[in-house]
Amino acid sequence: MKYKLGSIVLIWAILSACGIRSLATTVPTPLQPTQTATVQIKTQPLPTSIPIEAVENEAELYAPGLINSQQVVLQQMDSANVYQMNLVVSDDYHTINALQTLHMTNQENTALDALYFHLFVPYAGGNIIIHNARVNQLPAKTSLLEDGAILRINLDQSLPIGSACEVKLEYTLEIPDTMGGNYGLFGYFEDVLVLDTFYPMLAVYDQSGWQAEAPDPVGDQTYTDASYYQVEIQAPADLILVASGIQVAAETSGDRQSVRFAAGPVRDFYLAGSTRYTKWSRQVGEVTINSYAFKENETAALLALDTAAAAIEIFSEQFIPYPYTEFDVISSPMRALGIEYPGIVGIGLELYKVDKDGGVPAAMNLESVVVHEVAHQWFYNLVGNDQSNLPWVDESVTQYATGLYYQERYNNSAADAYQQSWDGRWARVNSEPIPIGMPAREYEGPDYSAIIYGRGPYFLVELEKSMGKETFSAFLKQYVTQYQWQNADTEVFRQLAESTCNCDLGELFDEWVYP
Repeated sequence: MKYKLGSIVLIWAILSACGIRSLATTVPTPLQPTQTATVQIKTQPLPTSIPIEAVENEAELYAPGLINSQQVVLQQMDSANVYQMNLVVSDDYHTINALQTLHMTNQENTALDALYFHLFVPYAGGNIIIHNARVNQLPAKTSLLEDGAILRINLDQSLPIGSACEVKLEYTLEIPDTMGGNYGLFGYFEDVLVLDTFYPMLAVYDQSGWQAEAPDPVGDQTYTDASYYQVEIQAPADLILVASGIQVAAETSGDRQSVRFAAGPVRDFYLAGSTRYTKWSRQVGEVTINSYAFKENETAALLALDTAAAAIEIFSEQFIPYPYTEFDVISSPMRALGIEYPGIVGIGLELYKVDKDGGVPAAMNLESVVVHEVAHQWFYNLVGNDQSNLPWVDESVTQYATGLYYQERYNNSAADAYQQSWDGRWARVNSEPIPIGMPAREYEGPDYSAIIYGRGPYFLVELEKSMGKETFSAFLKQYVTQYQWQNADTEVFRQLAESTCNCDLGELFDEWVYP
């Protein structure tokens, strides 16, 4: 169903809207690991650690979190990595003791002599102290690389193709109360605990080898394989927890609670919590949509809920159905407007103050951010990519998809008005034809936002014109269908597009994408 809006209000509101992280009101100064954050490796065990109980049939654990059409993936991806974590959150939210076990099978085309894990916590302003590292129950030799951003674990014996191993890590997280990193996504701020990329995360091994680089000071950080997660959190009983996946168990004893989540396949695992959260919910087909916010922000919370429901319906029709049975939108502190995670998105607290200016402009701003982050469930999560080295593959495509939302839910005028926000971004670099296919670190100053979020979606518009609207729509649907739960890059995108239209798109990619 389409709804008409006053064109002047719509254009003004959309031009001021930005459903992405890179338009924070101030450009954050990244915290380098060598400044105040530290990584330590110690040999003594944690004072206490609570092992996670084994699950006899893991498929039954993840199945309730997947819609019916995605159930087959549990058999197709039965060799995917499995993370098991037990997290003990302190009463003041400043410390987390963790026991993490990774079950992984070597699915590469060569034997592996070492494993590499990303440690994002120091970059985000916190500390991680690794107490123990074991591989197949034996002590492992470890080393820190990239100024503490990468943990290397040597394997005593090479891991042959198709063989499995178990990596167990015990560590302590020290939670900051000052925002660090690119967007301030890890810490305890304004009564909300936000845990972005908080755990040692196995790096991707692709055709170029291990992708184990230090975090970039611009853009998003992760590049991951789709994996499964079983996460048990012990925390104060009044902390309302929200996470990727679904809650599968919970119990309370006195002033402490134990809550368990299962998620998968997902690109990573996100966890947040607040004693001030209230939940509003809606059912859309097989999907339960939840909106978490402070009680005083009910108007915005309901708008976020309505927007997420509409976006999930539209994108499920345009691409393939949203894969999970749950989707969460949370209001959270950050130095940006929004951030995507599998099955859950964070929206900046400031956007929830929709009543401060009469409602309409702020409400439209909130809507565009929510839509953009919902679209990432298809472009970043279902189809993964290297977000640091090829940010256009998810961000520019997501910008284009957000335009589809405005067209489908409202009308062509609304979509055209939203596109004007791209013009405003690109104009920050005088509409220079800077290639969209460069790594995030190679864009200078305002170039990243202007090109990836401004010029980038116009490349998709040009592709649509060249291929024809129906053919391009069929291509995007096939792209998500064929590469769901895999990682894609520029060449994958181009080859499938050319195959779909039976045409040569080289000139267009030369003009817009390639450096």
